[in-house]
Amino acid sequence: MGWGTDPDRLSIAMAQGVAERTGYSEESLEYKIAYRDSYAPVGDTEGNEYLDALDKEIDDLKRKIAQIHPSADAFLIEVKAKLGGCVISADLPDDPSGETFFDIADGGKTCAVSFKPGLGFGFFGTVQADYGEQPELVVSAVGDAVQELMRRLSRA
Repeated sequence: MGWGTDPDRLSIAMAQGVAERTGYSEESLEYKIAYRDSYAPVGDTEGNEYLDALDKEIDDLKRKIAQIHPSADAFLIEVKAKLGGCVISADLPDDPSGETFFDIADGGKTCAVSFKPGLGFGFFGTVQADYGEQPELVVSAVGDAVQELMRRLSRA
């Protein structure tokens, strides 16, 4: 059987197409679930190591999301309420007391924001924060963080 007709490659390609239509990045939970759900009916699901690995990846991401600090969660809820069409990508720490990084895009502009329990929300001068970069501004209150984000995205 040639490369172009390998059933597993076709299943993967079809699942990628479905997942890409979600509009989310490959690292997002929505993308991963759409990919897995699209791949599963086509592939052999019983004892499938590939599906088991996908399920583990999804479960790990769900666990990390469930550990998001209440202040970071409140920030995201308020941001979504004010900027319904925005796209938020998150780099979640393995340790719940670690720093979480968000890239928030709206209207062609992107803002990099971090959250660290006990310190608050950090805003970076660059579109994406580089490893080791320190925020140029830190605010502790959720409302102040949302207001700063709106200012930076010119939506105040």
